[in-house]
Amino acid sequence: MLYLLRHGEVEMPQDKIFLGQGDPPLSARGEAQARSWAGAFQERGLSAISASDLGRTMRTAGIVADRLGMEVTPEPALREIALGRWEGKSMAEIRRQHPLEWETRGREIATYRTPGGESFEDLQARVVPALTALADRSTVADAPLLLVTHAGVIRTIVCHVLGLRLENLFRFTVSKASLHGISVQDGRWTLNFTNMTPDGLHCDDEPDARRTCHATSSHRH
Repeated sequence: MLYLLRHGEVEMPQDKIFLGQGDPPLSARGEAQARSWAGAFQERGLSAISASDLGRTMRTAGIVADRLGMEVTPEPALREIALGRWEGKSMAEIRRQHPLEWETRGREIATYRTPGGESFEDLQARVVPALTALADRSTVADAPLLLVTHAGVIRTIVCHVLGLRLENLFRFTVSKASLHGISVQDGRWTLNFTNMTPDGLHCDDEPDARRTCHATSSHRH
């Protein structure tokens, strides 16, 4: 089993921005989300913890690892999609200043590369070989492996596991600090659950503290 954990909430401006590989710190709520998962993982018998080498993922993973007395292995291949010159700019600014590029990205979400950045196809091509190697490591250890990473990475992995075209990557939810479980046997990938939040509920990702939670703990497949 591989657990994919999105990093906790980060400190962000109110305007929606293209974050990419920019690296703001975890917010107080993000730190609390990581501590909640640290408690939950005490009973899961992890074999190892790996994380994207960006600060927000390493901090999330570090909080879990400290509770469990484990180390975190940095995995640069698990970094978020690189958005080049769009990183740190608001979506409203890009839409206003670069309308043609904005429209093209919307039409060609899988293949469009932002200036100096990656496409989601590029991201998937970077992530999947690393995921396969980590899955082999988990199989040898015969215990779950925790991977702390980013929303874009998780979306491309879920599309790969389910055999979905990348055009579908925004048709499912990847909430902040959400957990997703995948496994592989004889080369066949399975999505065991998705979007489990620290309190064990499936919650809509709202911009403030008022979250809409449903009775199910995850989406199961």
